[in-house]
Amino acid sequence: MTEPFFPLTALSEAQRAQALERFTIIRPALEEGVSQAQVASTSKKAPSTIRLWIKRYREKGLAGLANNVTLSDIGYRLSFQEATALTLRTAIWHKEDPRWHTCGIPTVFYSDHGSDFTSRHMEQVAADLSMELIFSQVSVPRALSSA
Repeated sequence: MTEPFFPLTALSEAQRAQALERFTIIRPALEEGVSQAQVASTSKKAPSTIRLWIKRYREKGLAGLANNVTLSDIGYRLSFQEATALTLRTAIWHKEDPRWHTCGIPTVFYSDHGSDFTSRHMEQVAADLSMELIFSQVSVPRALSSA
């Protein structure tokens, strides 16, 4: 059974930091031709750890470098902010149902001032996707807003 791909934005801030830290360690082996043994020696990590991180990175991307990434991390224990990001992700992806014609990354995301849309996490997602966030005026729906 193939393990699911987890987008980096589905992880907690601590998991993202850990993944980026590990990527910084293995990057020379991935991009500069430095041997895995040299990376292990330089980073004072076990060679088996370096091999595992490189394997996870190649299979799952940056998110594969975070510890303990499971379906529950992106399903049942999400904050509102993370759930919103996953909902956006689902909206972006191509749907198998032929009645759903719209997919892709929007250039602009219009939203109200709900905490799940005004979070730091949502700002990170928008930056990752080069998507502009536009908020309606407080207590005024976008359709009625003059902005």
